[in-house]
Amino acid sequence: MKLLCSTTEICGAIEKICQEAKEKLILISPFIKFTSKYDGNWDNLITILTSKAPKITHFAVLTKATTHFEKRNSTNFFIQLGAKFLSLPTLHTKLVLSESGAVFSSMNLYQYSAQNNYESGILVEPTDETMFQEANQYVESLLREAEELDERSNGGNTHDYPNHVRASSKQEGYCIICGNHIILNLNMPICRPCYQTKRKYRGKTYGKQCHRCGMDADRISQRRPLCRECYYTIDRQF
Repeated sequence: MKLLCSTTEICGAIEKICQEAKEKLILISPFIKFTSKYDGNWDNLITILTSKAPKITHFAVLTKATTHFEKRNSTNFFIQLGAKFLSLPTLHTKLVLSESGAVFSSMNLYQYSAQNNYESGILVEPTDETMFQEANQYVESLLREAEELDERSNGGNTHDYPNHVRASSKQEGYCIICGNHIILNLNMPICRPCYQTKRKYRGKTYGKQCHRCGMDADRISQRRPLCRECYYTIDRQF
């Protein structure tokens, strides 16, 4: 067993475990977010996962996500890799495991945690036979308790309000800046984190995703949050 006293050591140990995975790789984190566009701490890990995923027969990701908002935020990167996604609402464990070892740590698999937080953990190697066996048994118990998520489901209702009705509703929409799911509200088509960042840096309210369908679109802004197709579709419906 080895003590890991920094995010650099934790990330390095996780990369090694993923790189040396042969048939099994399990990623467990209450909050998890990857994209292919991250820079910095995750670059090597993204490359490793992308190359290793097709060769791994048992690739699973366990997270705390229970809602469609959380699923979309968590799974975009892993859907493309073919990972089995599972949810456990009471999850607090952060653990990465393969045949080459296990890393228990305080760090969520989240870019912000790796870049900003003080984290620590331990590395359990297969040579620590008893501890490594117990780690595998613990992981299997978590997977048995978890519920598999259907990442293909869009969820929500397809009914939308016409363009001239700019009031909050209970329908799902997308943040025009980051693309995360939020309540469809033509008056405020931006999620809270993006809005706070915009206020902090006095950024312009231009976006890249349609507030209604979530697809990339040109000339999206807080004043004009819909793509051309959604704008005319809503007009035809109403």
